[in-house]
Parts: sequence; structure tokens; C-alpha cells
Amino acid sequence: MHKIILWFVLLVGISGCSESPIIEVQENDAPAQASLEVVAELFSTFDIVDDLATTNEFLLKKGNELLPHDVSITFSDNSFTDGDGVELELDFGQPGNKPYGILCRDGKYRAGTIQLSFSKKYSEIGTDIAIHFSEEKPYYSGDGEVLNQFVGTIHVIRQSEKVLELRTEKLKIEADGIASELTASITAEKELDWAIGIVNDIVNYSGNFALKTGDNILMLNSIEPLQKRYTLECAKYIVKGKLSAEQTKSATSMEIDFDPYNDMACDNVVSMTVNGKTIIYKY
Repeated sequence: MHKIILWFVLLVGISGCSESPIIEVQENDAPAQASLEVVAELFSTFDIVDDLATTNEFLLKKGNELLPHDVSITFSDNSFTDGDGVELELDFGQPGNKPYGILCRDGKYRAGTIQLSFSKKYSEIGTDIAIHFSEEKPYYSGDGEVLNQFVGTIHVIRQSEKVLELRTEKLKIEADGIASELTASITAEKELDWAIGIVNDIVNYSGNFALKTGDNILMLNSIEPLQKRYTLECAKYIVKGKLSAEQTKSATSMEIDFDPYNDMACDNVVSMTVNGKTIIYKY
């Protein structure tokens, strides 16, 4: 994740000497891939949990939405009537060979395990879903070429019928041998909710992220809500929204736009603007 910091530093240098206000960059190497991957992975983990939790009955539609048939789901407590919630584990299997992980219906590759603990039914105000990734059985998510390893916890707390809070707890993410700690406080508001599953929902995300890698802290704050539209073709992308980005060892700030062409395309194209200069690239 130190590559994220490196990429931002490089952007500042490029923007200061470019003659053109917009530079088209076709990047397929590590710095470009690393830039906003953590944000996308946090949201995609919420996606599969929300998709599972909003069914009428757990597991009724596995294979029809985001989770493929070969994901193993094991309940250690399957009843809310005993007063201590419901607990289950999702097992995506081992990473294996390239493409690493198992391909899910949202186009993401996943491996390892997720432990879920529901304090109450998902529809009830105040319910808290603890999404836990253990050191003994970590969770992985990515594009099949690179998988990000998760250790720690994400909480999803229902604030109202359409509003949920996403909050991390000692969440460590590792990719290419570089570990970072992510602190996030996010509000997820459903603009369109089809009730059963997340497919065809529209969700807006607002809040802030802090990614600590060594002594560096990269702060990301939403300027405009980040929106995801959950058709299967579009589910892994952020279609619009803006973030500001600042790091502790730099006085330069950046604006990141997930919809630089104002077309709400289902793609991973973003623009980054520093000192009045804009770079467009694929993360």
C-alpha cells in the first residue's frame, strides 16, 4: 500500500510540469492499480453481506445473485429466538492459482473466510452485523491477478430503514507484502432498494477513510457521495462521486472524480486533479 503514497507523490510532480490541463494515462502497472483499491474492496465486502442479509430467508437465492453456488455457508447459530443473534461463516476456499480466488457474480474474485455475527434481524433499527476476518483464516478479495488480504472487523449498523453505518475496527489490509491499517466511518444510504438482495439497488456512500502505511497517513473524505448501481455488470464499480485526498507528509491536496466524463459509466476510470492539472487513468 506504500505504492498508493508513491502514486500520489508522482501525481504532484507530473501536474506541476505538464503543459496540458488533462493528461490521458493508460496505466496497467502496480501504482495505478493500488490507488483506490482499498475503498473499492471495502464496499465490495459490504455488497456481499448486504446481498445475503436482505433475503427473506438466508441462502434461498445463493447462486442467483452475488454469491456463487460453490461458496460454503455454515451456521454456528441460526436462530434469533435464543436472544444472542445469528452467527455464520462464508468460506470461499483457498486462493489457488491465477486467477486467484473464486469468481463471484459481481466480477470480483474472493477467497478465504468471513465470519458474520448478526445482533438482530437485519431489518431492525440498531442491528449490528460484525464482519470478522481472523488471522488464522483470513479473507481475500481482488481482481484475480492481485488479492488483498483482510484481517480485522467491519461493523454494519442499521440507523434507519434506508441508512446504514459502516465502521472499521483494527482492519488491516495487505497486498504485495505491504500492510496498511484502514480506519473508516461511512454512511451507506439506499436511494433505490428492491428489498430482496442488493441487485438493482442504488447506494450512496459518504464519509471518510484514513489509510496508515508506516508513518504515512492518507486521508480520503467524500466531497460528493460515491454511488454504486448494482446491476451485475456494474456492481463492482463506483459510477460517480468525488473524494478529497491528503497525506500527512504533504501540503498538497487532490480531488478524485469517479465520473470524469459525466456519463456514469460502469468502469474504473477516475480523474485526479492536483494544482489545477488533471490526470485520467484506470485504477
